[in-house]
Amino acid sequence: MSIYNEYVKHFDLYTVRDRKFWEDYDREIKIDDGYFSLLNNNQGYLVNDGKEIIEYCDLNNINYSNDYNMIRIINVQNFIDLFGYLPKTNIQIIDELIPENNITLKINEEDVKTITISEFTKNILKNLKTLSLEKY
Repeated sequence: MSIYNEYVKHFDLYTVRDRKFWEDYDREIKIDDGYFSLLNNNQGYLVNDGKEIIEYCDLNNINYSNDYNMIRIINVQNFIDLFGYLPKTNIQIIDELIPENNITLKINEEDVKTITISEFTKNILKNLKTLSLEKY
């Protein structure tokens, strides 16, 4: 748990993991004959789900590549309020899974550009260091 907490200090956005998360994660991994393993340098760990390595954290080798495929904004309005986001142009966000996320942000009387929730996520997170280790 403390390796992960040290690792995420290098990122702007990450998943908060508490003791219950780790207990549940351990149980899920073991059900599939997977395991957790401390790295030889004692500065990291890996998680194998019984088939492949699904998580790798090494404090001596921080990977800053942005991978948005597992990041999903669940509540767009709360996210916008939390980060104080103001678009440069008028946009309408379309989310086919969560209708409450279908919102329009207008800053002037010009045309409104329609974008998907995926496009919005990539656009808003592109300048942030994000960490998404969750595979499932």
